[in-house]
Amino acid sequence: MATTVVKRPVASATIGLLLIVPVFLFVSASVLKYELGVPFLYDGLGFLASPPRLAFYDAVSPFLFLGGPTLAVLLNLPAILHVRIQPEGGELTGSFRLRPRTLNAAVVATGLTLLGILLAYLVVENIGHA
Repeated sequence: MATTVVKRPVASATIGLLLIVPVFLFVSASVLKYELGVPFLYDGLGFLASPPRLAFYDAVSPFLFLGGPTLAVLLNLPAILHVRIQPEGGELTGSFRLRPRTLNAAVVATGLTLLGILLAYLVVENIGHA
């Protein structure tokens, strides 16, 4: 599968962008509302948290918010990073090759940033309730 993704870096970047857009909107809306006091985007997305309208939301949201960026990173990382490890004289030697594919790198960086924000939020929220 990774070989197919690397052969189509634009396709993997497009799929990655589609996977991180919902998470990016949610994180942006939350930061705007709770840190800057600008609720318009958060209030506009409020229908997502309304169980009568979207009963499946609670079941799907962990996969969407954590799985989306993770999958986006995994799809795009092979397009920009090639790792080679081989035995040589009784030792393992390795090399890394970085390809300058801007869109794929942006998806990886954004996906990792969003995952970091969400995981930090989960840790902070659960420390306060322990």
